[in-house]
This record gives sequence, structure tokens and C-alpha cells, in this order.
Amino acid sequence: MKPQAREDGLVVQELEDETLVYDLLNHKAHCLNRAARAVWRLCDGTRDEAALARLLAKELAGDADEDVVRLALGDLERARLLREPLRAGPRVSRRRLIQRLGQSIALPLVVSIVSPTAAQAATCTVPQPISPSLCNAGSAGAIGCCCTNHKICLSGGRGCAGAAC
Repeated sequence: MKPQAREDGLVVQELEDETLVYDLLNHKAHCLNRAARAVWRLCDGTRDEAALARLLAKELAGDADEDVVRLALGDLERARLLREPLRAGPRVSRRRLIQRLGQSIALPLVVSIVSPTAAQAATCTVPQPISPSLCNAGSAGAIGCCCTNHKICLSGGRGCAGAAC
């Protein structure tokens, strides 16, 4: 297996010790620590796990082996940051790697969160519940606000509806 990092539909921001990746297709944000970033960057479709492990050990100056690479690849696959799913193979336990390697190497870690769409992220600018008539008028400042009938003001003058607020 020669994994390849996905590049399309991603916005990538490199920081000193981590990389932030926003997935435009799945509306998820991912934070890759230094080890996960190194594996992801090395996944060019030409290297197998053994080659990735050798390069990772050089880059991190640590005891990286194929188990560390498998752990990173599993995290990257779950985050949908690889072009194709991995073939079924031995999964590695983060706990077992910590027990075996101790603190000799920072294990790869990918932390992901779901990001809201623009409509979901809208915040109400009105300090108190609004009248349904103001909501029905399509007032931009009312969108997402709580109406006096305890519903949410929808965009485009569609009125107060949805879950109770």
C-alpha cells in the first residue's frame, strides 16, 4: 500500500508545530500535530509504510516505526485526508504505542471538529425576542434570532419556524 495525501478541496495553514486543514467538502477542520503532518506530507503515492517510517524517523529524530506510521495513517483516513481508503490491515493502539515507546516520540495526532455552515454560524444581533412580523419582513439583523413565539427567525422573510429557542 502506498498512500497518497488528498489535496483537493482543502485549505491548509502551516504553523510552527502543527498544521490546520479545513476540508471544504466535509465542512470539518483538522489540526495535525508535527508527527501527523510529517506522515501526511510524505504520503505522495510512491512510498509504502516501511519507507514512510524511515523518513519519519529521520524527520522527527526519534523511534518512529511502521506502527507509528499506521497510527498516523488511520487518523488521516478517518479525517478523510487521504485520496483512497486504506486496505484492511493491522490497526495500532495508541495506548500500546505509548506503553512501548514511552515519551521517546510524539505520537501522531489528528484532532477534528465539525464546522458550522455560514447560516448555522449566524448570530442574532437583536438583544431580545423579536416579533414575527419583523422576521417575516426579512430583516437581516433578525435572522437566527428568537421570535416572541419561541421559534427561530429564518432567512429570506420565511418567518419564525424550526426548533424552539
